[in-house]
Amino acid sequence: MTLDWGTIRTAQLKGGDFCLYLRCPAPFLQLIETCLTGWQIVEATNPPRLDIIVTKSDAVLKISGRTQMIINHSPDPIDALNYLCLDLAYCCAAQSSNATLLHCAAFGTKGATQIAFGKKGVGKSTLSFHHAYRGDRIFADDLLLWDRSKNRFICLGLPLRMRRPLPKLDTDLGQRFIAGKSIAYSRRDAFDIAPAGFAFFPDEIVELTPTPAPVPLTQLLARIKTFSISKSLTNFHSETLEG
Repeated sequence: MTLDWGTIRTAQLKGGDFCLYLRCPAPFLQLIETCLTGWQIVEATNPPRLDIIVTKSDAVLKISGRTQMIINHSPDPIDALNYLCLDLAYCCAAQSSNATLLHCAAFGTKGATQIAFGKKGVGKSTLSFHHAYRGDRIFADDLLLWDRSKNRFICLGLPLRMRRPLPKLDTDLGQRFIAGKSIAYSRRDAFDIAPAGFAFFPDEIVELTPTPAPVPLTQLLARIKTFSISKSLTNFHSETLEG
């Protein structure tokens, strides 16, 4: 089947209290709709602004967001989806003066909600995948918002992201993911992903070092500071994108 990359769509993405406006080729919007959880995606004829724009030229997708000073490029739609998910998270954080975007995983396990902090590459996504595979609810595998005004963590409804090759656990695992050249994203409803806007406070906090080490509640704010994403990525640099 030939995909119509020449048809451009403008959409409103609404999840919880977040509202973003996106312009992109029609097949890319279909990809987004296949992966995000808890986001209502509808056509936007006259959007008040554009937060994220995706264009395709010479077989390369270009992704720009209002929080970014650079334009990301990729010939691989799944790799481009990775940039889109990052821009979506950055824009959600920028919409709230009380929100801080964090690198962490979070899931429900044995009747308790747990947040796992850890440096890049320590295994947050792999740990989240194994929890998802056994049926636990996933709140985040890498990106989560902290709202200090409500003392709550806010989910973004992003899919699981796994490096290829995928683990060989069962015959239908490949059907649960959309695979690109180097990474794969889970399909919506393939696992129990908490929807965008879902708020919670953890029962347990750990830090992966790489084995999970308990973190006292009194040290939570210190961990939030350590694993927060730079404000340079979560502030708007323009009122709207051109394109």
